[in-house]
Amino acid sequence: MALTAIAEPCQESRRIDYATAVFYSATAPHQRELFEFAVDVGEQLADFPFREKGQSPHFERVFSNDLGVRIEITPVGATNSRNPGLTALTLPGAAFYCSTSSSQVTQLWRICHQSGFRWFSRLDLQNTELNPAWDADRIYAAVEARELWCKGYGRYRPWREVDAAGECADGLTLYWGSSRSQKQGRSYDKAKQSGWKTPAIRD
Repeated sequence: MALTAIAEPCQESRRIDYATAVFYSATAPHQRELFEFAVDVGEQLADFPFREKGQSPHFERVFSNDLGVRIEITPVGATNSRNPGLTALTLPGAAFYCSTSSSQVTQLWRICHQSGFRWFSRLDLQNTELNPAWDADRIYAAVEARELWCKGYGRYRPWREVDAAGECADGLTLYWGSSRSQKQGRSYDKAKQSGWKTPAIRD
């Protein structure tokens, strides 16, 4: 099955939406074990085969599957490359909405307890509400009127993506905080972004 055939269902959800875990290996055998571990995590969430995809700006070898799970490595001892000994495992939203909650928790527990785990360089949480009383435009109007604020953030930025005809197909997105900070929030029209017929907002 190709990734284009996988569509997120129209439903309310509260879950992890994206995660990138970084691991370090001091030896080649340990890095091979980590690679096998990363493949197993991806296959446990949804059984799609991995294929090598070349390089990325930060890693010598990149592998991915049709679900969008991505494994990036730079071999131990690659002194002329960036991030020698590092392995990165990226799990996109599709990996989470195509799996059960118990499977998600199990795989994240395994990642955090795997030998060589260092940190999550990205970890997104989301809340999706159907038929919301407040859509992104109403939130924006209330923020502008100083009636509403997202606690914990010092700034915000509205954004509308427009096409060549000047139309905004995806609706308004509000960004909370700076993209360079350790946390950033986003509120947007999930129905317009995903083509759902039922109104929905995602934070």
